[in-house]
Amino acid sequence: MDWLRDGASALRALTTESFDLAILDLGLPRLDGLEVLRQLRAAASAVPVLVLTARDATGERIAGLDAGADDYLVKPFEVDELKARLRALLRRSVSRPQPALEYHDVRLDPVTRR
Repeated sequence: MDWLRDGASALRALTTESFDLAILDLGLPRLDGLEVLRQLRAAASAVPVLVLTARDATGERIAGLDAGADDYLVKPFEVDELKARLRALLRRSVSRPQPALEYHDVRLDPVTRR
């Protein structure tokens, strides 16, 4: 688990490292969480993202989901609900096909296992 305190660091980590899922606050310094999410999805990252924020207006929730969030939870929240939502995201992400890995003339496809 990594805890990053600003959006620029979060985006850098999410695009250069491998994570099972991300919990993203929208009110981040240096780079807003929505912009982190937009750039993450523009980079074709499939990491599941749960937005955890105090922004509770319907329009803000819609903006978060439209930017690529897989789930959206408003503060304050019950820890048990957060844990259940994280378990659901992990279950759904297991069935997502993983992209093939390529390096020079070597290609590994985790879907076909070839």
